[in-house]
Amino acid sequence: MPNKKGADVAIGSKSNIVALHKPISTKVDAAIGSKSTNQSFRTFTYAELAIASNNFKDKEYSPTLMDFICKGWVDERTYAPTIKGVGLAMYVTKMEIPTQKDIKLKDFNHPNLVKILGYCLNYQELFCVYEVISGITLDRYLYGESCTSLSWVARLKIAIGAAEGLAYFHKRKQPAYSQFKTNLILVYKDFNARLSDFAFVTHTFQLDAYCYAAPEFFCHQVDTFDGLHPLWLPENGFSIKSEIYAFGVVLLEILTGLEVYDRRRPLGKQNLVEWALPLLGDGVNLSMIIDPRVQHIDFPPKEAFKFTQLISKCLQPKQDKRPSMEYIMQVLQHCYQNSVTLKSQTK
Repeated sequence: MPNKKGADVAIGSKSNIVALHKPISTKVDAAIGSKSTNQSFRTFTYAELAIASNNFKDKEYSPTLMDFICKGWVDERTYAPTIKGVGLAMYVTKMEIPTQKDIKLKDFNHPNLVKILGYCLNYQELFCVYEVISGITLDRYLYGESCTSLSWVARLKIAIGAAEGLAYFHKRKQPAYSQFKTNLILVYKDFNARLSDFAFVTHTFQLDAYCYAAPEFFCHQVDTFDGLHPLWLPENGFSIKSEIYAFGVVLLEILTGLEVYDRRRPLGKQNLVEWALPLLGDGVNLSMIIDPRVQHIDFPPKEAFKFTQLISKCLQPKQDKRPSMEYIMQVLQHCYQNSVTLKSQTK
């Protein structure tokens, strides 16, 4: 590949591609080359992405990335570009990675993550290609347009799937997001959950995202916007323990069925964390905070209280007091198994 626009591109002995961006530096591992006829990961050319996406004209707005992404179509077996509506639907998005951030795209292969099909390195631009799956984001399930009455067991199953997706990253000693929220959890058939838009890094918190921010971030406030506080990420990035806090906020939304911030609620209840956190430590408060749509249907109070205790641990102000994702999964699995058993006994 010719060296243009200041991009320095080198090909290693193991088909590793190193792109030295200015000011972005990204290492991309590609385990399977584009000549494979039955691929799990593909190195796309820019021309192939242009063909697959109708010259990047088929765009959709992504509320999670707060930007437009391109939709296209590829062959289900080879991932070669096809015409619109034929084969496997895919999204193309441009990635922005902090300096010296290693992204091993081939490793993003887990049942609780949206599947990455490959990437394209075009001079100073890095594009990620990932599969489109049908589903509804968790925020829409809980309080959006598709708001519905999720059972207690379904909520636990969704929480477990999201936790397993995050744990996949945490085992590699890295967080998955700069701002983890409910709209990043895609719920599809049988209430299985997949995480989307992971590793796509943004550098500020927007609008309601400050409600998901751990206390350690508030020393980085830079401005006040409409009553909310955009935050700059610390220089060392978004830590695993900060992501645990954000996941605790998501669990709180799952428990209450309430949006993390809603001005339409009475004063004192607009910020979900500030209102609910003092109530989590006592089981007698459970009826006050649990989503009334699941009360008296199928939730066992003991398991629900264990769930609230887990949330409280995730929302500890000090990072070293927050649990690991492995511990979180153990508690969620325990609550789920006991809830399923009790539900079957009452039938």
